[in-house]
Amino acid sequence: MTPQGVNTLAVSHPAPSIKKSKMASSIDTMSHSKPRTRKYGGYTYNYDVKGKDLSGNSVTGNVNMYGRYGVGTLLDKNKNKVDVRLQWVGETELEANDCDGNSWKLKVE
Repeated sequence: MTPQGVNTLAVSHPAPSIKKSKMASSIDTMSHSKPRTRKYGGYTYNYDVKGKDLSGNSVTGNVNMYGRYGVGTLLDKNKNKVDVRLQWVGETELEANDCDGNSWKLKVE
């Protein structure tokens, strides 16, 4: 039985179990190419992205993914910032939407 307030991290490859306090965060680079930060039972992944809107206009940006979903900021060719919500739609592909209903297809760089 796990004591109250302690999370157990299960990994898919042979490694000793790791116990962390809920208040602690850690960096884990053992099995992924991108660093991930663990906070409160989940991982946050940070990616640089590039892609196009439905009209073919290019954008770049930086996003934080929490499991299948995330948030981030995109920059258009005029360096205008757009805050977006994202979701994974492929292994390296994301779909982003802003609060005005605009959509972007993005790839992780």
